[in-house]
Amino acid sequence: MQSFLLCFRRLHRRLQQVDPGHDLFFTLFEEIVSYQLLSCWPRRQPAPESYSLKASSAQLRDAMAFIDAHLAQPLRLADIAAAAGVSVRTLQNSFKRELGTTPLGFIVERRLQRVHGDLRSHADADRSIADVARRWGFVHISDFTQRYRKRFGCTPTDTRRR
Repeated sequence: MQSFLLCFRRLHRRLQQVDPGHDLFFTLFEEIVSYQLLSCWPRRQPAPESYSLKASSAQLRDAMAFIDAHLAQPLRLADIAAAAGVSVRTLQNSFKRELGTTPLGFIVERRLQRVHGDLRSHADADRSIADVARRWGFVHISDFTQRYRKRFGCTPTDTRRR
């Protein structure tokens, strides 16, 4: 919106200097305003996947509960499998078969959701984006930013501004 406002002010100043009979300027003006409005329009976020509703096996639900309970800590597949009472291979196959993702993909998605929630919360407004990302297990900030943008369609900074 700030970009739109700045652009609109510049165009308004320029409009005062232009001959009203000059049609080309008004066509360009209309195109620029339309582009600015569309670019600042909020993007619709995809609905978060509800993995818990798709999980049918008790072991998979146990694994998901363990992951959610320990999301801010480093997680190893062996620990998750042990908590679910299955082997690592069985755990990976269950995630792939029932949820269509890997355990790591599930963990990353859950962490991204938590970061997104924290960035939208006023309670964490004083914390830096890097601190919030690190709290949920993202060590490499550039990798985190790319994943975040791919998942939510905007940067973490954009989310915080909203």
